[in-house]
Amino acid sequence: MGGFLSGRGVSIRDFLTSMRHYLTLIFFLVFCLTACGPKPYYKTGKGKKKQKYYNSIQYGGNKGEIKRPH
Repeated sequence: MGGFLSGRGVSIRDFLTSMRHYLTLIFFLVFCLTACGPKPYYKTGKGKKKQKYYNSIQYGGNKGEIKRPH
């Protein structure tokens, strides 16, 4: 009634430590890949100007200050 690791010369502690290292590496790689992805349009400078313009139209802002974005 050993277990998965009995007879393989690997202790459970060593196995869990190596798995923790692999999981940390995978988490770090996923984090970096998602951070380097493209920005959503509404977070860019052009998107912010358009959002400001359309919000002023919808909610009634000072129309003299805001120019229509191109």
